[in-house]
Amino acid sequence: MDHLDSWVDGCDKLKIKITAVEAMDAVNNYRERAGTQGACEPGGMKPVPKRFSSEAFVDGIVEWIVTDDQV
Repeated sequence: MDHLDSWVDGCDKLKIKITAVEAMDAVNNYRERAGTQGACEPGGMKPVPKRFSSEAFVDGIVEWIVTDDQV
């Protein structure tokens, strides 16, 4: 896997759980070598709003722009 370290570190930083079964061996091996347990544990993801609202939509867009460094 190319750029595995960046991917895993990015997911851990953003608290995104890695669920790709095909990647788990590589991810676990990287975490062992790096000496990290990983921040991506079940329940670490942000809850999805149950109802749509314009305010929640705008908040989501702003968060995406900031965290993904969009222009």
